[in-house]
Amino acid sequence: MTFNLQLYPRTEFKTVKIAEGRFYDTPVGLLPSVTNVLSRDKKKKEVLRKWRERVGDKEADAVVKQSRTKGNSLHSICEKYLANDDSWKDGLFAVNLVNAKQVLKILDINVVNVYGLELLVWSEKLKLAGRTDALVSFQSGYKHIMDFKTSRWPVNLDSDKLHSYKLQTTMYAMMAEDQYMTDIPFCSIIVAQKNLEPILVNFKNDELRDEARQLILA
Repeated sequence: MTFNLQLYPRTEFKTVKIAEGRFYDTPVGLLPSVTNVLSRDKKKKEVLRKWRERVGDKEADAVVKQSRTKGNSLHSICEKYLANDDSWKDGLFAVNLVNAKQVLKILDINVVNVYGLELLVWSEKLKLAGRTDALVSFQSGYKHIMDFKTSRWPVNLDSDKLHSYKLQTTMYAMMAEDQYMTDIPFCSIIVAQKNLEPILVNFKNDELRDEARQLILA
């Protein structure tokens, strides 16, 4: 599969870590990252605290490290694949081969144009910045923010975790619209599940924009 690359101009800012979290040093000052904003969710914090308390710090740290490694590997494979870079195959040893190929099949079926990969987006209006996995258009012709996730457990479509992912991609879409003056009505999340087929979650992001703005302003 060969994708049509129509890459938007890239913007890069340095990241700064301070007591309040990770920020981007932009021309309008320090702007919080999307992950920083999402970390304000008290309910999510409490769930993570209880999980760490239940399994212990050693086990929790090991799980986080393993998940980060697999997540980074999948991100790298998908990014190179969407860039028509054959070296994507080099990363297959680090993830489940069957699972990775199933994710790539989802990309083959849906994606036509690629506008950005690991694209830094920001908005002076929203006072927010972040880096989205991909900005693409689907067979329908509509632009989608696309994010790649991995999960050790089956994903519940009504879960708080998936809702958090939806808020994250919605924020990316809102910023990319401001930055590139284009409509991005959809978001897509691909979750590679351990020992299960990956799932593709598509949604129209206007349903979450108000909630995203409230969280940004919190």
